[in-house]
Amino acid sequence: MLDLLYPRRCPVCDRAAPFGTLICPACALVPVRMNGPLCHCCGGRLREPEALFCPVCAGRRHAYRRGAAVFDYRSISGPLLRFKYGNRPEYADYFSEELAAALDRALRKDFRVPADMLVPVPLHRERLLARGYNQAELLARGTERRLGIPCRGDVLIRTENTAPLKTMSAPERRSCLKSAFHSCSDDVKSKTIILIDDIYTTGSTMDACAEALYRGGAGSVYFMALAIGAQAGQNA
Repeated sequence: MLDLLYPRRCPVCDRAAPFGTLICPACALVPVRMNGPLCHCCGGRLREPEALFCPVCAGRRHAYRRGAAVFDYRSISGPLLRFKYGNRPEYADYFSEELAAALDRALRKDFRVPADMLVPVPLHRERLLARGYNQAELLARGTERRLGIPCRGDVLIRTENTAPLKTMSAPERRSCLKSAFHSCSDDVKSKTIILIDDIYTTGSTMDACAEALYRGGAGSVYFMALAIGAQAGQNA
């Protein structure tokens, strides 16, 4: 009934999707999924197929253990901007379905661990109030429904409302995020945690979140991102 009264918008073209679907059939071919030779650390595409790590991960030790992403950011940059800043929370239905399927594969084939909880990368309260929702938590909640892994949006908080990171270099991002996150629950102790976010670019945000969780006693931290940016993997 809700689909009839309020048709879902296709996350690619933003028009009403055909009844009973989450995306237009033609638009389903637009998002480019991450496959082929991928970095064994961040999940970005490799310039050298025989390599194990991309240039960034080969030269830098990340706080998280391993990560993966669903889509190449360039193929869904417009939909992601609308999802994040254009008041399109309904896109989370399609995006979390794709993320859950990719995470299920990663847990079995790449991470090879059972996950205890999903933790969305938090927004600062001021940004959350302005936006109305945290897109990472919408993705995590949708993944929880599909895989049954508990989502905990209350174990990690963002205490600093940092400046937008998109124009910063990787060192600037690391410096800006150094003390931005804090673990606020004993429930993370000894747990295997999957961080959930919409975009992975340089890894600075994932590292800062992982470090905060480790300070809180987490056993191991992995990540799953909806999209991975050009600064990771082949273009690092």
